Amino acid sequence: MSLTPSYIGRPDEVLAGVVVPYDMALDSELWRWTPDGVSLLFTRTPYASMPVTVEMAEVVGDEATIEQCARDLVTPGPATFAYACTSGSFVHGIKGERRLVETMRAAGAGEAVTTSGGLLAALARLGVGRVATATPYEAGVTERLTTFLEEAGIDVVSSAHLGLTGEIWTVPYDETLRLVREADSADAEAIFVSCTNL
Repeated sequence: MSLTPSYIGRPDEVLAGVVVPYDMALDSELWRWTPDGVSLLFTRTPYASMPVTVEMAEVVGDEATIEQCARDLVTPGPATFAYACTSGSFVHGIKGERRLVETMRAAGAGEAVTTSGGLLAALARLGVGRVATATPYEAGVTERLTTFLEEAGIDVVSSAHLGLTGEIWTVPYDETLRLVREADSADAEAIFVSCTNL
């Protein structure tokens, strides 16, 4: 008997490479939002024993780290790369976010997006210029988000944060809802709930 190798996936399937931080625990949510005909290929940044702070956002958003993670996904030929970390993509401002996109492209991605870049694109598409923000982070990381948005010309009219430095994925939905309500403002055109792990 001879076996003929065959393509295990669907020939028309589109692959998307996804780089997430080492503490990401909500991969299943990304699968839930993925359209038919698209498969996600995940890789994680190297583990670092540290709390969720500005320093951690800088570590998981390090350009050399993201470049290596993207290269780790190149072989199957994904059509695009996504860096699915909000804080890691806003921590160094607009220029830092753009450098991450260029880093992924240089590693072999035809197209690339970060969570924070996707946020700015969505706000532009919706014509939103004033937002409220709801974050699980401690104050320093939340302030970096405000700085990022303001640098992009978005007014942050109100904000609320949980002050967490770990295990963000364990926050229950009702606590997230309470946070969103606390962040809301009549002056906001939209509420942005930050963190792919929330």
